[in-house]
Amino acid sequence: RDADDEALYHYYKNEILFLGISSFESFPLKSPNPYSAKYESSYYLNMFPGFLHMMHQPAEHFPENVTTILMSQSDFNLDEAYFFGQSQQQKQQQQGQGTEILYDFVYSGGDQDVETDCVGWASYNKNFSFVREALEVMCSDE
Repeated sequence: RDADDEALYHYYKNEILFLGISSFESFPLKSPNPYSAKYESSYYLNMFPGFLHMMHQPAEHFPENVTTILMSQSDFNLDEAYFFGQSQQQKQQQQGQGTEILYDFVYSGGDQDVETDCVGWASYNKNFSFVREALEVMCSDE
């Protein structure tokens, strides 16, 4: 964040309840991902009166004055993709074009380039090396 963002936060922090939220990796702790930006985690751990997190032992990481709840960004479900897939399948079946779906997987990463073996932040964060192994097992005829 830049200085303008921080100035706005300080301007409004007594009028608006700001909460921290874990959104990926181990945020607000330091990331083990070599492709991630580096930041001072203590700055964010102490910034908000409350934090939505995904840690097993939050008391080991957050100051006593920070209220925590086990809830991260991934807990907020977006149903649009699911309903889009369902509607497309129903359309095909109504038109007599329905085919049996054997496998249905989605894997997405913003900086992944198949030509370079999907190396980068998202690949590391989403464990793409495991995905390659798992797809072979999940799609096997055995």
